[in-house]
Amino acid sequence: MNLFRSKPQPQPPPKVPSDEVIPLHSLDDQFYTRALVLHFFSRFDDVLDPEKLRSALDRLLHLGGWRKLGARLRLN
Repeated sequence: MNLFRSKPQPQPPPKVPSDEVIPLHSLDDQFYTRALVLHFFSRFDDVLDPEKLRSALDRLLHLGGWRKLGARLRLN
């Protein structure tokens, strides 16, 4: 019986050649932020232009530091 034996470290999933690693800030990888769920609702009285919205989001994702917004996150 080995009381002080640590649990084996989980192995990360294999990297797929098309994977692109985007490092996260250390504050993005805290216990309390993993448990956080944020709901954000906006009300607009006029019809929004979908092409303007798509274009604005596309520009935002190309700015430095915002690419993680459109990323698929994987816990290693």
